[in-house]
Amino acid sequence: MTAIANATGLYNTLGYNFDDPNNAIQTFSTETQTNMGSVPPLMSSGFANDIINNDINGYFRNPVSASVQSISNSDVSIKSDCVGLQGIDQQTTDLFTAIISIPLTNTCTTFIQHTDRISGLTDQTIYSTTQPNYKSATSIGKLVMYLTNQTDSITDNSPLLGAFTSLFINNQLSANANTMLSYASLITNSLANTASTTVPGEFTIRSNLTYNQVLTISSGISGINTLLNTRRIHDEHFYQNSRSLVAHYSTIKGLGMSGESDLHLINNFIGTPKLIDRVNT
Repeated sequence: MTAIANATGLYNTLGYNFDDPNNAIQTFSTETQTNMGSVPPLMSSGFANDIINNDINGYFRNPVSASVQSISNSDVSIKSDCVGLQGIDQQTTDLFTAIISIPLTNTCTTFIQHTDRISGLTDQTIYSTTQPNYKSATSIGKLVMYLTNQTDSITDNSPLLGAFTSLFINNQLSANANTMLSYASLITNSLANTASTTVPGEFTIRSNLTYNQVLTISSGISGINTLLNTRRIHDEHFYQNSRSLVAHYSTIKGLGMSGESDLHLINNFIGTPKLIDRVNT
C-alpha cells in the first residue's frame, strides 16, 4: 500500500529505461522497506498529481492587487483631468496642481510588486536581504516565532506574519478604491470649457468645485498614498529586523554547548568575562 494514495505515475516521469543486465539494481530488504513505509507522506495526492501532470502553477493569489489597481486607474484619470485645470480661484487651481504631484500611481505600482512577492506570485528563488517574499519571510518568521515565545511569551503569529501586513488591509483598500472612483467622477463632472475673454476662440478647462471639495480630494489621495507606503515599509523593515535577529541568534547559538571540553576552553582560555558569564548561567 502506498503512503500517497491515488498518485501512481510519479516514477514514470523520471524516464527510467534500463534492463540492468548485471543486476546492479537491488530490491530493498524487508527491514528497509518497513522503515521507508514508516515515513509520513511527503505530500498530498493532489500535489503528487500536479507534479505528474507538470501542473505546478496557480497556487497563489494577491488578495489586494485588484483594489490597488483600481486606485491606480482612478489616480491616472484624476491626474489627466488636473493637468492645466483652472479652479474657481487661484488657491483652488494651486490645489489641482498639487494633486498632480502626489506620486500615488508609482506608489501603487511599488505596492503591487511588494504584495506579489509576499503572496508567492514572483520567483521565490530570488533572495533579497531587504525585500521579503513568501518563502524567505515565512522561513525566517518560524524561527522568530519560537524565539520570541521563549523570551517574551508571544503567543500569536505576529512574529511570522509581521512582514505580510500589506495583505491584511483589503477592506480598507477596497473602500479607498471606491473613494477614488468618486473623486475621479466628481472632478470629471465638474469640468467645463470656458471661452477666453481676451483671446477669441480660445477655451480654458475649468472646474466648478469649491476649494474645500478639492482639498478633501487632495487630502484623501495623500492619505491613501501614505497608507500604502506605511504598510510596505513596515513589512520590509520587519523582515530586515527579523533577519538581523536570526543572524545574531546564529552567532551565539551553541556557544559553550559543545560539551565539557568546549566549556573548559571557554572558561580557562578564550572566553571573555561576558561569554563566561553567559555559558555558565
